[in-house]
Amino acid sequence: MKGGIWIARALALVGFADAAYLTATHYAGAPVFCGASGGCDAVLTSAFATLGPVPIALLGAFYYGIASLLAWTPIESWSRRTAWVLAGLTGGALVVSGVLFLLQALVIEAWCRYCLVSAAITTLLFVTALVVLRAVRRTPSIAGEIS
Repeated sequence: MKGGIWIARALALVGFADAAYLTATHYAGAPVFCGASGGCDAVLTSAFATLGPVPIALLGAFYYGIASLLAWTPIESWSRRTAWVLAGLTGGALVVSGVLFLLQALVIEAWCRYCLVSAAITTLLFVTALVVLRAVRRTPSIAGEIS
């Protein structure tokens, strides 16, 4: 289980960096480096890129920040509750990622590489959270299993 926690920590930090980059470019009005496909611009300037005045990327940065805080809970402090909260948070984010994926495919008809990376990270985070949760549920002493 300890390895799963380290994987969750790394994924949450990479996800945060991805979302923070998109948020920073949004507020700076700078173009996003996306290569020749140009799909990033189409997605990130679409009506679905913001929720009111708030960029979806900023909401993603908050999500990854919370996931990171949970994952970086000191190992000796991990509990079943911590594992459940991480699994619930990442499960909810997985649903949102699925909706955003479908919007790219069916409505916008363009792909943002950074958004796809975020969806992949969220999927991996959710799977990792389930693995950690399963390990925690089978262990009478959580600290003993994690150490």
